[in-house]
Amino acid sequence: MSRIVTLFCQENSIGKEKARGLAHCIEELGVNIIRHGFNDGNPHAIDVRILAKEKEIILRIRDDCRPFNPVNYYRIYEHDDNLEKNIGLRMVIKMTKSIKYVSTMGTNNLVIKI
Repeated sequence: MSRIVTLFCQENSIGKEKARGLAHCIEELGVNIIRHGFNDGNPHAIDVRILAKEKEIILRIRDDCRPFNPVNYYRIYEHDDNLEKNIGLRMVIKMTKSIKYVSTMGTNNLVIKI
């Protein structure tokens, strides 16, 4: 996945800082989906789409695991004294312009603007 993201960023003249942010978001959210959503013994899928616009990158991540809204989860725990808890999700949310979650027809959909 890393090579694909790097190639996409190079082809679309995306700077190194945004490219690192994009790669971090994909890795962190993908690992969370696999770790917490693939543990029910059923086969699942993750779909990642990237759209490069003039001044921003739009990342859409879709999975068919049980419903999970990382935005609400973050809001619940954002003031937790244990800063190491959910550090990856905290970093993703802080480095993005916006992040929106929608659950439709058994699918989790995250749309992230970087």
